[in-house]
Amino acid sequence: VGPAPTAIIVNSYGAVGSPNEGGEETERLINNGGVTPERKRKQDKFNSPQRATKMSRSALHKEVASVYSPYKTKDILNSTHDSYGSLTDFFARGDGPNAASNDCESSCPSTSSFSLPPPSAPLLTCLLALLKSPVYVCLTCSLASLYFTVTGVQYWGTAYMKLVLNGNPAVTSSLFIGVAATGPVMGVFCGGWAVDKLGGYRGYECRNRTMKLCCGLGFASCVFGFPSVFVDDVYIFAGLLWLMLFFGGGVLPGCTGVAVSCIPRQFRPISSSVSLVVFNLFGYALSLILSGAIMQIAANNIPNCDYTCSLRYGFMSVIFWSLWSLLFLVAAIVFSLRDPKHKVPM
Repeated sequence: VGPAPTAIIVNSYGAVGSPNEGGEETERLINNGGVTPERKRKQDKFNSPQRATKMSRSALHKEVASVYSPYKTKDILNSTHDSYGSLTDFFARGDGPNAASNDCESSCPSTSSFSLPPPSAPLLTCLLALLKSPVYVCLTCSLASLYFTVTGVQYWGTAYMKLVLNGNPAVTSSLFIGVAATGPVMGVFCGGWAVDKLGGYRGYECRNRTMKLCCGLGFASCVFGFPSVFVDDVYIFAGLLWLMLFFGGGVLPGCTGVAVSCIPRQFRPISSSVSLVVFNLFGYALSLILSGAIMQIAANNIPNCDYTCSLRYGFMSVIFWSLWSLLFLVAAIVFSLRDPKHKVPM
């Protein structure tokens, strides 16, 4: 008969102990659930909500890896990301190493009706599930409308200034290059800076502040853009067009960030692919097709409407299309405010 088998204590945190390894130490391991006193102190410190809420994402990941076993770490990182990619809520609500219960019914915020299938689900199922996120849908449509206007302005702008406004070809070309090159770029930089000042787009409050900022920038873009099609001076037109493109470019960083962050991490590649398809079909391509069709309809149905006349109508359709971008932004804010505890389940 061989020696009696040695009992091994293995807990969910990766600590291993043996009842036969020695008196007091073994008793402490048993009383602590198989966790050594040093690791127990580290877990108590790690489980502090105040500490967790102030830590960056990379610091949280390092702390998780230092406290948990590799398999437990992987499970946590894969299962506790909320819609903003943060582990803060997980620790702040007491689900850390020393949590007595993992019951989400009592500790987790309520979720909206938006739910996603597992990553291995068919593509069509994932696409249909994405449509159940109204914030994502509205922001994607808003960005597509923004690209519609930008594409049309860049394509028809020079011809509009030369033929409709009777501008000097050399002057109009130089003006338009300066407007198209500096307006959107400066708007993107300033918009990104403003979004950072407001706290970014992670978290419910920051997300709503960012969308309200984008809505204000979109409104300013429309205010300066709509009068531009009614002026006859090249320089006034160029100034209004620059302001329109500047404020329109400021919408881009915030809208893009919120549209990405409102989708769970493992589905963001799919959502990004869908967004790019929408941008190309209903933004870049539709802009030239629809404005060209409107020009053709105007030339065929309005008496004495030549190419210059039809170009004015086509350019007006491009400028006024930016109103759709503003309306979709307002809709996104409304949908977000209707669900103040919105969390996208993983």
